[in-house]
Amino acid sequence: MSEKEDILEKTKSLYEFSLNSIQEGLKQQIDDLRNFCNSLSNANDEFVNPIFNSNLSTVFLKDIDHKVLLLGYSKDNSDEFNAFKEVFSGLRFLERYEDSFIDKIKYFREKYFKYEEIFFSYNDLFRIYDEYISEHIKNNGKGDSISEDNFLYSYGILIKDCIENNHILKDGLMINRDLFVEKFIIPLEALSKPLVTLDERANSVFIKTNIVLDAKSNMDNFKKSIKSSFEKDIEILEGIKSSIINLTKNNI
Repeated sequence: MSEKEDILEKTKSLYEFSLNSIQEGLKQQIDDLRNFCNSLSNANDEFVNPIFNSNLSTVFLKDIDHKVLLLGYSKDNSDEFNAFKEVFSGLRFLERYEDSFIDKIKYFREKYFKYEEIFFSYNDLFRIYDEYISEHIKNNGKGDSISEDNFLYSYGILIKDCIENNHILKDGLMINRDLFVEKFIIPLEALSKPLVTLDERANSVFIKTNIVLDAKSNMDNFKKSIKSSFEKDIEILEGIKSSIINLTKNNI
């Protein structure tokens, strides 16, 4: 073997050895992103925390002479050369992916937690009821009208049913936000709507329920958006992993 051929083989060996680490990192990153996407369906919105896999670093490319590497994959072997080009294109994607990954997670968390904080204002609905019932008691259990009495009674029933539903609350913690909205927020919004012009507190309840519903809708939309974005990333990462396997013939 000539010195030139020796250099070519050593360069290829170093390159493909480094690709083994990338391949393992891709497998772990794909699994991590799938777990994150699946966790977005959790009823209580407890997400796993996705992290960028350090094995996806492409800094090793700085130590490789690209001209020599290019010669190492002969154009005479079109399949190998095409596989090399696919891998190299994938590595270029990975060079930019860390920043993209971090930006996406940061943007999602900032926006999602902003709307989640608004969603948590549903606690005001319990406070309004407590104030309502206290005033009602002071008035010897009578409201200003029959409709107000009926509203307060139905309001209390909704709260009671929500608190006693162990599919919504367990040990004082909400375990299913979707069910909470379905069984409490939406019926309360419908209950208060006819009274918005007749009763100040009913109007406050109506406004608050709509604020909570809007926040929940925005939270759900952001989850769908980030899930769709990372599912596209998974597809790209799977393609890069397949191209590395095709080049190195090493299926980890």
